[in-house]
Amino acid sequence: MSEKISDNQIEIHHVSKQFRIDGKKIDILNDIDLQFKKGEFISIVGASGCGKSTLLRMISGLETVEEGDIFVGGARVNRPSLKTGMVYQESRLFPWFNVTENIEFGVSKNNKELSDKKVRRKLTAELIEFVGLKGFEKAFPKQLSGGMQQRVSIARGLINNPEVLLLDEPFGALDAITKINMQNEILRIWESEKKTMVMVTHDIDEAVYLGDKVIVLSSRPGSVRKIINVNLPRERDRNSPEFAAVRSKIYKEFFKDAKIKEPEYYI
Repeated sequence: MSEKISDNQIEIHHVSKQFRIDGKKIDILNDIDLQFKKGEFISIVGASGCGKSTLLRMISGLETVEEGDIFVGGARVNRPSLKTGMVYQESRLFPWFNVTENIEFGVSKNNKELSDKKVRRKLTAELIEFVGLKGFEKAFPKQLSGGMQQRVSIARGLINNPEVLLLDEPFGALDAITKINMQNEILRIWESEKKTMVMVTHDIDEAVYLGDKVIVLSSRPGSVRKIINVNLPRERDRNSPEFAAVRSKIYKEFFKDAKIKEPEYYI
């Protein structure tokens, strides 16, 4: 049975994952069990190598689910579909394509609505304006800043009008000021489009600033160590005691079994 009725946008049921490396099985994820409601913004954090990005790729259908089940919009995930869009840490733009062409490259061959060039071009123009790049339609990636390139990547992730937008450390390579601007930009898009968003990040402040929930994964093999609800009003004040309290909860989860001392300025 590939369809199920649920109030949740994403359901992850007892998912485990192994990779075979040099003939040996390496456990990557262990018994992940999570449910996300429609329209939620979910942040996922954890140590490097704990399987965060692998989990995101499994939700998107880019990585196979070998043990357990994942449902998006009630449909079991077994391949990439129009239900999900993906934004990566690197913008992954083709240097020989301009902004318009890079966005249109994201159109799925299964998206019959956008098979007509005029319809596709009209939507692309709307997305370019939506992400704040009007006037740069014919610009090439080398003519864009890092933040502008990520705006193109976000537009490409939205081109098929997915139910879920998955973000794999999309601002990790940006400078501090650009990162904050892009965080506010993705919040604007989230509030406008009402899409479910799931973001993997190493930045704890970013996780708290953006997320309705923060999922803390353990070290490899990744398992759900803690789910922390971020019950803070938006727009969030990063300098408030309430923000610091949530941030401290997350850091304490990281340092529970660590051999290094928790930094005092996060307590």
